[in-house]
Amino acid sequence: MILRKYGAATTIGFPLITKGATDLTTAATFTAGDVKVIIDEGAPANASNAPAHEGNGWYSLALDAAELQGARVIVIVVDQTAPKVWEDQVVIVETYGHASAQHALDLDADLDAIADAVLARPIANVDGSAFRSLYGAIASLVNRARINNDGDLEVYETDDATILETLAATATEGQAPITELDPP
Repeated sequence: MILRKYGAATTIGFPLITKGATDLTTAATFTAGDVKVIIDEGAPANASNAPAHEGNGWYSLALDAAELQGARVIVIVVDQTAPKVWEDQVVIVETYGHASAQHALDLDADLDAIADAVLARPIANVDGSAFRSLYGAIASLVNRARINNDGDLEVYETDDATILETLAATATEGQAPITELDPP
């Protein structure tokens, strides 16, 4: 399996093995129908281009932008002539960098831009299943928090009404207690 950017023309590589042997083949010639592309489990279609031999049994195939408009692209290389020269080959391509891609995250994005997006993500959009985590620490700092009648600290969700977690608090006698925090 290889990763490629969604909707961006690219070249993939693959080996071809001589039919019935273990050696790589350098004798492949391609005819119509030898290379099929299946996008998101759709109907197989002939590839726009034929593979090129790069040397020593290694071949490359240029895929155009339309052939990469799917989450998964399966490339099937089957010798349609008799006798077959090479063993059948399958290359699985997963895409990234688009909402319709297999992986929405754009791996080509600048690392600073990714970090900025993570830090700017609203806490309400985070799955807060584990309070003792970075999520919980941030929620404790930026969300409303108050001391309840039992003296425990209640940390609220971003709606300032729903309690996210109640934490046991310890009071020190003789000091003025904090009763509520509500960051702007």
